[in-house]
Amino acid sequence: METPLPPRMSGGYVQHDGKEYKAVKEGLAYILSPPTQSAASEETKTDPTTCEATHVLAIKAYGEHLLSLKKQKAANRARKSAEAILTKGTKRKRDELYGEVQDSKSENDERLVPSPNQLDSRAYMEQNNSPSFTILDALSATGLRALRYASEIPFTTRIVANDLSPSAVQSMKMNIEYNGLGKLIEPNIGDARAYMYSRSNMHRAQSIGNSSSRFDVIDLDPYGSAAPFMDAALQGVKDGGLLCVTCTDAGVWASNGYPEKSFALYGGVPIKGSHSHEGGLRLILHGLAMSATKYGLAIEPLLSLSIDFYARVFVRVHRSPAEVKGLTGRGHPFITMGSLKVQLQGRNVSNADSGLT
Repeated sequence: METPLPPRMSGGYVQHDGKEYKAVKEGLAYILSPPTQSAASEETKTDPTTCEATHVLAIKAYGEHLLSLKKQKAANRARKSAEAILTKGTKRKRDELYGEVQDSKSENDERLVPSPNQLDSRAYMEQNNSPSFTILDALSATGLRALRYASEIPFTTRIVANDLSPSAVQSMKMNIEYNGLGKLIEPNIGDARAYMYSRSNMHRAQSIGNSSSRFDVIDLDPYGSAAPFMDAALQGVKDGGLLCVTCTDAGVWASNGYPEKSFALYGGVPIKGSHSHEGGLRLILHGLAMSATKYGLAIEPLLSLSIDFYARVFVRVHRSPAEVKGLTGRGHPFITMGSLKVQLQGRNVSNADSGLT
């Protein structure tokens, strides 16, 4: 059982570890803020209905669809295994199908011992007959978004909240403890890019809950552009996984002030006019697509938002060399006499044997 939330004092203040904090509620999660910072944060508080709640809803909808696919695949595998046992009923075949191998006493066995958090996730999945659903909040800061994911997405089995700042991770741990979500959220301190690149080594991650596995969802929300993190995120997400990417540098991708920087970050220059934010969304998606092609990956935009000074895109990443070949034949926007025109850079020809050429 998790520790219940401490009782509130007057004015929304609480006592935690002998110190007084103001408990700020966002969705179903609470963030502990020192009283001196609470007054300043009230003026810049955003509307959760149009911001954070939208992000949670998008990931929840994607997760429900993904879990239904995983359950269907698991049922098909179980059916095929049962059929194989009936047709090939030797003991050796049964042992191979069910993975019943003899215990090994090698030194490497200690590395396979799961942590308590991983055991809790496994127990949850076994009791609810549900596959895993893992999320990485790569730039978590105080951990608010990770807390909301854990509180409002019930089928989440593991969340890693990462940040480079030791003070941010310390605040994150305090908020996780206060919300009683220590079994679901794992705080991590380190460079987000190095951490996501390390997830690409999949041959070490054969069991559910292993810390070396890729994630079903990776959330990128940096200060400014997310371009420096795109390549690493594509390495850390699973095949068929979801990337949630936020770019707050609208002055670069939605204006004509910095065309050189826009080209360096996203591989294109922004457009001028009333549709500049739509062009900016296309630039961000283009940058993601170009990073993905180097690894034989393709992206599928599911939801693209332009809100105030930032853009937020939700894309599904899947391995498809055929779609990668067709990237050059997709349209790119150009301005012609004040109107939006799509000009193709190449031509895609369908080939039944080799896909797009």
